[in-house]
Amino acid sequence: ESLEQVLYMLEAFDKLQQELHLDLLMVDGPGIKQQSWIAAAKQQGIPSLEIYHGSIHVKPKMLPRRQVHADYMAMGSALIKDVYLQQGLADDRLRVTGLPAAPMAIPDRDTAMQSLAEKYGLNPHKKVALLYTSYEAGDALELLFDLGEGFPLEVLKGTLGAVKTVDERSDSGLQLIIKRHPTMAEVGWDDPVAYRYIARKMGSAPILVDPHESNPLLLAAADAVVCVRFSSTISEAINAEKPVLLWPNSRDWLHDDLLHSGAIVPIEDEKTLVEALHRCCYDENFQRDIDVARQRYFARYPHVPVQHALENILCYIGEIVHRDRDCAIPRSISINHDSVIPETV
Repeated sequence: ESLEQVLYMLEAFDKLQQELHLDLLMVDGPGIKQQSWIAAAKQQGIPSLEIYHGSIHVKPKMLPRRQVHADYMAMGSALIKDVYLQQGLADDRLRVTGLPAAPMAIPDRDTAMQSLAEKYGLNPHKKVALLYTSYEAGDALELLFDLGEGFPLEVLKGTLGAVKTVDERSDSGLQLIIKRHPTMAEVGWDDPVAYRYIARKMGSAPILVDPHESNPLLLAAADAVVCVRFSSTISEAINAEKPVLLWPNSRDWLHDDLLHSGAIVPIEDEKTLVEALHRCCYDENFQRDIDVARQRYFARYPHVPVQHALENILCYIGEIVHRDRDCAIPRSISINHDSVIPETV
């Protein structure tokens, strides 16, 4: 597969170069596909820039050894830069441009609850657990014919069971929102039929929101966030100052600084999930301890307004393209908050 990707990228770049004059390739982080594009760009003599701005910091030992590195790298924090330096990258090719804070104002809880109640029938008087699924959650056929019983499905069952237990034990109750992975949902893999089938068997009724529903809206309503897999949604939950309940396989990827940030609550099984959900929703002392630890993390790795991070990235792009320190990119840009894309560049 890797060889096929590289050959495809090389041919694609050759075709592009025939039609356009390319000045810079930008990729969104490490990976086989990104390395293939970078290799193709190098073949054509085009500089490349890798932009990695998740506040998820990966343990250096979990990063695969890369044969092809981008010419330049922009990252969110000094910790990510240190990880790259350990991989042998040159310091003068790395630029810390800032961890972006929440890209838009997160609505207040009451507004979020009201909106979700109108759209999906959320109970505004109950606490909310938010489950983010991932790539391997399973489709309806695998589920209905019992062909697949992988880890994500077990996590789904465990989460449904834990939420049901906490709901029954607590006066105010707890309800579960499930946000399916949007890319997988579009191709029919992350299938709502599978989720509803499991839920009915367990006597549960989770709320399945649109896969493209606003994350800030969901996070504003959530009291706790459960992540099936290592995901960029962890970054969003940290920015929203919500506790992230994380299963062991995902924790294996995370740098110790993030694991000890106060944003991560370790989960081993359904029993520990029940305890963590109850404490995140109802234990004020536990909530305060999480907040104090998280603020220490923010102090060590500060987040900046998204406009600031964008300006830094744009100036870095200007330096690379123009090969000098005179940044021709405007210092002030306006942001379209619906898409979080600069309107003028």
